[in-house]
Amino acid sequence: MMPAIHMPTSTCHILVVDDDPLIAIGLRLLFESQGMQVSTARNGREAADQLSATPFAAVLTDLDMPGGCGAALIGEIRRIDGERLPIILLTGDHQAADRLDGTGNVQILHKPAAVEQILAAMEQALQKAPDLRHPIALTGIQGETAAVDC
Repeated sequence: MMPAIHMPTSTCHILVVDDDPLIAIGLRLLFESQGMQVSTARNGREAADQLSATPFAAVLTDLDMPGGCGAALIGEIRRIDGERLPIILLTGDHQAADRLDGTGNVQILHKPAAVEQILAAMEQALQKAPDLRHPIALTGIQGETAAVDC
């Protein structure tokens, strides 16, 4: 039996960012089974577009993705929004902490992570989640969506 997140999640909208469609779909189904609303993005650029249009309670992202990596996305979120938005990094890179130096508080889970670890990390993130009523304006030069290339 899958452990449940012990908090109201029906109003939680989270963003899952991963270039592997099987991982993205699996995480979406996992979180939806817990009553959360889930959006997915295939890379940092798509995630930046969604973050600019939709308020999310938390972001779970991969690190290495074509089309905008997780480290740049996390850096841009922290630059614009500070430490307010909880971020979970799910990565196979065991040196991820070194690559994220200066990006603030980010929970790091290493692939393959157990379902229990992922749910516990999200529960912790959602307890810290601000009551976001507005999207994060991730904008780069001349009003374009933020550059989140590596």
